[in-house]
Amino acid sequence: MMEEKKQEERGVSRRMAAGTVLAAAAGLVIAKDAAASQLATGSSVVPYAELIDGALESASWAEAHTRADPHYAILKKVMIPFGWNGKKMIDAFSGQVPMLQQGSRGFSYPGPEGRPVAYFVFDTQGENSIRMIERLKPLLHDIDIHFYPVAYLNWRSGPQGAQILGAAEPWRALDRHIVSFSDPETRGLPVNRTGERPAMESAVWANGKVYREVGGRDVPFGVFKSGPNRYVPFDGSLTEEDLRTVLRKGDSPYYSPRK
Repeated sequence: MMEEKKQEERGVSRRMAAGTVLAAAAGLVIAKDAAASQLATGSSVVPYAELIDGALESASWAEAHTRADPHYAILKKVMIPFGWNGKKMIDAFSGQVPMLQQGSRGFSYPGPEGRPVAYFVFDTQGENSIRMIERLKPLLHDIDIHFYPVAYLNWRSGPQGAQILGAAEPWRALDRHIVSFSDPETRGLPVNRTGERPAMESAVWANGKVYREVGGRDVPFGVFKSGPNRYVPFDGSLTEEDLRTVLRKGDSPYYSPRK
């Protein structure tokens, strides 16, 4: 009798252990499915550090980045949306894939010909956007940054972005906007809430649509192609010195950091 009881207890233990293993396996499948769902929907963000560590990496660019990447310590601060695609973002905003461009429009500052190009999305009403533009400005001699205003934050974003895009020299209009951004009455370039909408406002909305379609979410956010299959993300978490380090195209002669 005692022997039969022991055998029964051992059988129960084996079944419980097997159940635990199956439950763990099922949990892993569920976790993977949840991660895949987040990747597909763009419902959250993940640090660069996690993206290059394994399961959540973006196939379009993460394969080129490992912990041996000298930029790792800097780029792990960047929060990248699930499903973001660096190559697709560049293809869309550069016009390489016209069907993705959909009427979007940007501008850049004057500078030397042949500079490497970066693409940067911002909102005129975002304090982080304004601060980041000021960090990027010292790099404009070396990097041709294309600026794309979007309308995410409030009613001023669309008209102000349109006013900048519609100016004869958009970069000067952006400079004027930044100077007056601290004015609580206008928060940048003066615009009207009612009345006829600026002609370029549709381009501002198109910029936002394109950005979402390539997996973008928050602003400010940018991408820079530093080499074959290397798409470097950057956002408001990076300092000016960080940006000087990561916005570098190999040993490009066009990159000449100022001391």
